[in-house]
Amino acid sequence: MAAHGEDPAQVLDHLAALSDDLERIRVISALVDAHPEDAQTYCSLLPHGISRRRCEEIDGRDHLWVPMPDGTGGESRAGKGPVRSRWIAGDIETSDLIHTRGQSRDFASEVDPHAMAWGRANMAAELGELEQVAKSCAAIQSGSRWRYDCFYSGAVSYVKAWDRAKLSDAVALCGAAGGFRALCLEDAIEILARRSPPSDIGDPLEWAPVLMRAHDLRDALRGQPVAWDAQDRFWAVVAFHSVSKAQAMSGDALETLPPAAVPHLRAAIAAKVLGTMDEEVGLDEAVGLVTAVLERRAASSTGSVSVLVREEIQDLWRVDRDGESHLAAISYLGGSRRTVAADPETDTRLVVLEAGARKRPVWQGMLADGARDRDQRVRWTAVRLAEQLGAAELGTAEASQE
Repeated sequence: MAAHGEDPAQVLDHLAALSDDLERIRVISALVDAHPEDAQTYCSLLPHGISRRRCEEIDGRDHLWVPMPDGTGGESRAGKGPVRSRWIAGDIETSDLIHTRGQSRDFASEVDPHAMAWGRANMAAELGELEQVAKSCAAIQSGSRWRYDCFYSGAVSYVKAWDRAKLSDAVALCGAAGGFRALCLEDAIEILARRSPPSDIGDPLEWAPVLMRAHDLRDALRGQPVAWDAQDRFWAVVAFHSVSKAQAMSGDALETLPPAAVPHLRAAIAAKVLGTMDEEVGLDEAVGLVTAVLERRAASSTGSVSVLVREEIQDLWRVDRDGESHLAAISYLGGSRRTVAADPETDTRLVVLEAGARKRPVWQGMLADGARDRDQRVRWTAVRLAEQLGAAELGTAEASQE
């Protein structure tokens, strides 16, 4: 432990020299608990089993060592929509499960009590045993961040295993995840939304499970301030995955999706249409291309069902600046925000601008077209995007940052 920060190679030598495998597990578990950012350095030295599995799961869970945003949540804005592009823990209500008392002696005799408690919690989640998940997580003695992460991990396992069937239980587990509550709910929504059919399928039977997930998500969050935002985020991520899976560029899903999902499908299709183009076009031409896709019907009965890893969406409207809170806001592909228009033609112009701003290189000519548009929301969007991109290029604070 002392050598970790001074000579990492010496630590590996020490671990390799240990003749007692059980002692090696104990030492590595302590190292991982203290320095999770370096967990992958030690995982290969563990025998296959629950300790190694926990070690390998930590890779990529940078919330365990990167400070989470502060804030109590509860902010409001004059216009409809989320107050920020990403939630903070204060936006999600805590649940009674956070007060669960764990019995540390249940795992005290184990070589790696932390790994055993974590493993028992995830196994219980797969079986739908909510109380056992909570008791196992509460028994972890390595610190509050690890107990909170266990609840987070348990919630994710719940959704993976049970889909919408026990969604209220999963939300309750997220509510016990401390400073990781927002990340937990975001991941739960991502898992649900990922299981959507391709957008070139318009069959209501194919989309029925998605509509039921939306219904159960609303019920699970009933009474919480984040309920509307969660529905909005759900449809944004559904649209992203659905359009990404489609084999044909079409608007078939519009025949089945509820009105709340339509702006998100429009945004996802615009992003895909522009994403396939190498040469920049003007705003009007791009709008025409996207509109043609939205009006096209492929009438597909089958499609790709691949599970995609959603790339990072550049966040170009993190929070409201002065004078912006009156504009209606919705999630943009689940990673940013945008304003929205009830008129489909105007809204198509908005999503085309958002997609053009994320091209590499940026379609500056399109943004210039938008800045001269007849609609105030389109002009505002073009100016905001240009300001945000300029700030990012200069390496300064985002123009929208408070």
